Amino acid sequence: MCVAVPGRVTSIGEATPGLLPARVEFPDRTVTVNLVMLPEARVGDHVITHSGYAIRIFEPSASNDDATP
Repeated sequence: MCVAVPGRVTSIGEATPGLLPARVEFPDRTVTVNLVMLPEARVGDHVITHSGYAIRIFEPSASNDDATP
């Protein structure tokens, strides 16, 4: 089973080969996530994460309270 979790990018660190670290805020915690697959992501973007990687940028809908930390 795959679990993808929505969160909001709060900061982006310095890129190195294979790593673009970012702090991503979820409803219950803030963690470091790798943006290497989404180098176009910016602070404030909402992203879907899986296994420590951001895999998609999305626009949260007003009806989905879980998408906005």
